[in-house]
Amino acid sequence: MSTWQFSVQILSWLFIFYLHIRNLRKSEISKLKENILTTLDKLPETYCKKLDYDEISVLDAEETLSMLVNRIEFQVISLNKYANKIIFEPSRLSVLRSIELTEHNLKKESIDRHKLEKSILEKISDLTEEIESSYITETYSKNPLRSFIETRRYEIKGATFGALLIYVYSVFFQIIY
Repeated sequence: MSTWQFSVQILSWLFIFYLHIRNLRKSEISKLKENILTTLDKLPETYCKKLDYDEISVLDAEETLSMLVNRIEFQVISLNKYANKIIFEPSRLSVLRSIELTEHNLKKESIDRHKLEKSILEKISDLTEEIESSYITETYSKNPLRSFIETRRYEIKGATFGALLIYVYSVFFQIIY
């Protein structure tokens, strides 16, 4: 096998390896996104179960909601870190924290309680739609080369600087010897 054939074979293996890693990364990002959406979908059910206790105070209800939103926020942050880009801004979850809770809308059979549950469901539906659309936009709509450069800019700068140093070093020692 000639050097040329060996070089082409190595380059093709590297390209296949790159495609494999990219597909694994996309599937893991998709899995993380689905976990976020599942947690968001379960939030109203979990929260309403907590509200069903007769003696729950407004403070306890706010703490419970904040705890559930924090859990989702941590998942969004880990998704963004793993993807090396902002797929969904965690500050958008503040919509859930802004839900107005009063003693009256915490009572089981009040009309305000049903309005509260409907408001939570609407906000979660909007957030789910935002997450899905931003995921599709960030993952599939962008130019793959531009996306690669944006997410790997520090590695590219480091490799370029290292190659430049090796080149300067080799030129310098050719002049001396």
